[in-house]
Order: sequence, then C-alpha cells, then structure tokens
Amino acid sequence: MLESNGNTVDGIIAVDERGIVKSVNPAVEAMFGCAAGDLVGGDVNLLIAQPDASVDSDFVSRHLTAGSGPQAVEGQHQGGEAFPLEMTTGELVLGGERLFLVVLRDLAGQRRSEQVLHQRSELIQLLQRTATDANSADKLAQAMRDTLADVCAYNGWPIAHAYVLSPDDENLLVSSGIWHLDDAERFSSFREVTEGATFERDVGLPGRVLASGRPDWIVDVTQDANFPRAELANDIGVKAGFACPVLVGSKVVAVLEFFAAQAIEPDQMLLGSLLQVGTQLGRVYEREWSGRVLHESAQELRDVLANVIQGVAMFDSDHRLAMWNDQYRHVLGFPEGFLQVGMPARQAVALLAEKGFFGDGDPERLTEERLELLWSGQVQRREVTVGGKVYDAASLPTPGGGAVITYTDITELKQAQARIEAHRDALEELNQQKTRLFSIIAHDLRNPFNSLLGNAEMMTRLGDKLSPEQLTANAEAIHESGRRLFDLLENLLEWARSQMDQVVFEPQSIDLDALVQRNIDLLRPAAEAKNIRLDTDVPPMAVRADSHMLDTVLRNLLGNAVKFSEEAGRVSVSARDEGAWIELKVADSGVGMAPDELKNLFQSEFTHSTEGTRGESGTGLGLLLCKDFVERHGGTIAAESSPGRGSTFRVRLPAG
Repeated sequence: MLESNGNTVDGIIAVDERGIVKSVNPAVEAMFGCAAGDLVGGDVNLLIAQPDASVDSDFVSRHLTAGSGPQAVEGQHQGGEAFPLEMTTGELVLGGERLFLVVLRDLAGQRRSEQVLHQRSELIQLLQRTATDANSADKLAQAMRDTLADVCAYNGWPIAHAYVLSPDDENLLVSSGIWHLDDAERFSSFREVTEGATFERDVGLPGRVLASGRPDWIVDVTQDANFPRAELANDIGVKAGFACPVLVGSKVVAVLEFFAAQAIEPDQMLLGSLLQVGTQLGRVYEREWSGRVLHESAQELRDVLANVIQGVAMFDSDHRLAMWNDQYRHVLGFPEGFLQVGMPARQAVALLAEKGFFGDGDPERLTEERLELLWSGQVQRREVTVGGKVYDAASLPTPGGGAVITYTDITELKQAQARIEAHRDALEELNQQKTRLFSIIAHDLRNPFNSLLGNAEMMTRLGDKLSPEQLTANAEAIHESGRRLFDLLENLLEWARSQMDQVVFEPQSIDLDALVQRNIDLLRPAAEAKNIRLDTDVPPMAVRADSHMLDTVLRNLLGNAVKFSEEAGRVSVSARDEGAWIELKVADSGVGMAPDELKNLFQSEFTHSTEGTRGESGTGLGLLLCKDFVERHGGTIAAESSPGRGSTFRVRLPAG
C-alpha cells in the first residue's frame, strides 16, 4: 500500500502487468473522488481516459512497458467529469513482482491555484491602489470616486455608487451623487431612481450594510425581496450586487454599492478585502472631519479675535507668530502687512524696541530682555501708555509652550480710579474743613463773643453806677467785638460758599486804584487805633476781576497787615503794570513769619488762626480765600517774609 508522507500532493498508483490497480495513495482518492477500496483491484483504464478512442486502449502496452516522460492525459472523476492530468510512469520489482508506478498531477487544481494566486495578486494591487488614493486624498468624495473606479476595473462590473449618512439623521442613507458607470445612457434611469431613494437601517442592500457594518452580496437582486429597486434592475439587466461599508471605528459613515449584468456567486476574498478598503476610506473621512473642525475652530477663533476689544497675538512653541487681530496691530503701531504668520517673535519685538516702545536704551538689549520675559513661562503684566491711552499688557504662557499677548484698554478705568481718588481726596478735605469749622466756632468765635457779652453784662448790671467815660469805653469795646465778629463771620461764610462752589465769578474791568482806596478807608480806623501809617502807590489802571472777590482779597491782605503790625508801624499798597498782568503788592513792617510757617502759608491742612499784636483774633481762612479767589482769575499769589522784618504779599491779576 502506498502512503503519503504528509507533503505529497501528486497521486501515485501502483499497477501490475495486466493493468490492475494494486494500491493508491490518498491524493488519488481526492483526485478521483473514490475510496482506496473502490480503486484497488480495478482496471487502471477506468481511471485514465484515452485521448484517442481509435487507438488500442491497452494502458499497459501504451504507457507502462516502455516507460515515458511526462505526458498529458485526462482523468475520469467518479462523477463522470474528465479533468486534465500530467502523468509520469516508471517500473519497479517488488517481492519478485513486476509493478508499474503511475504518478499523476492534477493540472486543473494547479490551474485553479494559479488563478487564485493571480486573483490574490490583483486584489493586493487593488488594495495598494485604494490605499494610495486614500492616503493622498483630502476629501472623502474624491477617495470614494477613485475607489469605485478601481473596484470596477478589478472585477469588470459596470455600475458603482456611494451612499452617505444624512446630515439630519444618522440612521438614514442618502445618495452622494458619486458614480462609476460604464454606460451612462443605459443606466440613466437606475441612476435617477437611486439618487432619489433613501435607505433606513436593514432596508435594501445599503441599509443592511449600514445595520451590520459588514459587506453584503446578493447573487440576483431581481429575486431579492429586500431590494426596492428590483423591478428597475430587471428592466435594465442588472443582476448581481454587493456593497461594503466605509468605517470610522465601528461606525458606518458611507456605503459603496456595485452591480453586474449577470448573476454571480459571492467572492468572499473580495468582500474580505473591501473591509480593508472601507477602513482606509474611513481614515480619509476622519482627516477631512478633523481638518474641517480645525478650520471651523480657527475661523471661530479669528471671528472672536476680530470682535474682542483687546489687542491679541498668539505665538506657537517655536516662538513664531500664529494669529493676531487688527486691534493688536493698531495698538502697537505695526505697519500694514508687517505681521505675517510664521514671523519670529524676535522680529516683531525688535521693531518695537527700535521705536522706543520699551523705553530708552540699546534696542538689542531691550529686545533680549523682553523676549526673556515673554518666554519665562510666567504670567507677565504691566501698564503701558500708547497714543494717550493706557493699556494693561499681559503675556500668558500656553500649555504647548507658546504664548498669548493681550493689550486691554484701561484708560476709562484709570480715569474712573482717578475720579474716585479725587472724590476721596475731596471728602477728606471736606472732613478737614468740617473739623476746622467746628474749631473756629468753638475757639475763634468764642473770645469776641465773651468780650461782647462781658461788656454788655457790665453795662446792664452797673449802668447806673458807671461814669459817662466808662459807658463810652464799654460801648466802644462792644462795637469793636461786634466788628471783629462780623469780619470773622464774613470770612467764614465766604470760605463756606467758596468750598461749596456757590460763589459766582463775574469778571469785569475794575479801576484798581479806586478799589484799593475804598479798602484803605475801611481799614483806616483799625490802623489809626494802632498808630499805623497807611501808604498807597497805585496809579490809575484797570484789572479784569470780580469786584466782590477782589474786595475780599484786599480786605484780608490789608487786615492781616494791620493785625500783625506793631504800634507806629507802616502798611503800604502799590501796583505796577506788567503788560497783560497787573501786580498788586501789600507790604507791612510787622512781626513777620518763620520759614516753616511761610512754606505752609497757603496749605489748608496747615492753616490755623494767629492772634495779632493786640490779641486780634481770626479764622485762619483769609489767606485760603485769597488764594482761591486769585486763582479763579488765573492769577497767582505769593508771600515773602522773615521774623521781625514784616511780610510782603504779591498778587498778579489779568490787566483790564
């Protein structure tokens, strides 16, 4: 009995001299579709057909006795079919018996193997083409169009079409309008109906693929109950059809369908290969989707940047400009077209350094310092003033190693802060004024009232006992106290009105010499009481001033001069023309002031009342009123003094 070694694929038959089969190997059983027991003992002529029936059918005499090289013969399968064989014969003696060996090679199987190899080679080429097309495609539509053409070229099928998911329903397939047609006119009606059709899951060939996520094959679509286009397919001669999914992971995003004009059994090798094709197309879909999302995100970011009020610039991890808005360019004053995507940050910073944006100094050094701050990995903030506006400049590191720079206009915020601080200062000043007011009421007004009330009480209680001279002296004391109270109250009221902006400023042309003389006359009694000489040297001239305010200024300056002058002192008033200005000077020979007192003379926080040489009281507000009223005219007031050598006040007012 012949045995196979496990690797033998040829059939081996041992026959005797009569042509009787003595033994066969398993390969012979497989070739002829018979068991060894059915073959052994039979005539070998029953297995090997004669190519020419007219020739002697004695197989041994023709093929075995002489021996021969490989020759083509036909085998007879048990089912009756003939199949091609390649036969090689040989002779041997075994146990004294002469035997012949017939070695058979199944040429049909070899041809089938060659066909399979060829088919596999073409499939590999198909996969290579579709992979190449998919890798180079940016759009799924183009990749599917190329794939339809490649598959149709591979199997010779005339119709191919692509379905995609509906944008409104992921459970519904709609036509993409992408086709491959060998005969557009012949299949035009099929195309029209297909493009108007939609398929839900499990409906029709595309719907079954959508539901299963795997390729599907219909041998004859005209006989398939779940093929809605069956009647039309029959009319135009469409039979076989198959479809494959385009997959992103396990999700079907499109379905490719193919049709032939004849019924064809499923090609499992092709269907399996198309799973790989669908996966390749899915990667194109992912790239397109990612690119679209990235583009939309970038566009959204550009839209946001275009509409934010801040100036914004973004730099990537390579320190290159990636994105910016017009506000950023305008704030920093970059020329039109200067900023470019991919520009090194150094180039932009260097231009700003050369323009002095970072202050004075070497531009190269300033550039390096700014770049070190920008890429320090820390949040940096500072206030900068550009074009009269104040900006909060911030640089913020991004997780990827880049940076975002923002310029926020905080001008209004700074102005609001300044207003708040001014209001705070004004409130503090008002609080100080309130304190001074209470101090004046509590102290400076008390003494004159005490004097007035004391003298009045004396006259009331002892009036019948006082001599006429004593009554006159008391009356004069009451009058003097009343006058001083009047002056004090007038200053106090003027100051209060001034602080509350209730003083109306009405400048006009005023004769300065007449106004000075009027105030000299008012102060003359007080001066004569101290034997003080009043001198004037004011030529005829006009000033542009508010008469009430200027009266208050002169009254206070002259009053102070008399108040702080010793007995037999001297007070002088003079004026001179300086073109657009008139300088008025009030000088006295009084006690004078120390430097510290002189330095704080017009400061409200240092103001206090000082008694005169005869104990005259005051509110300490007179000079503040003078300063306020003079400055409302646009003028100035200044003082010169030293202890024991008197004081001089100079007032500059607009000429009339």
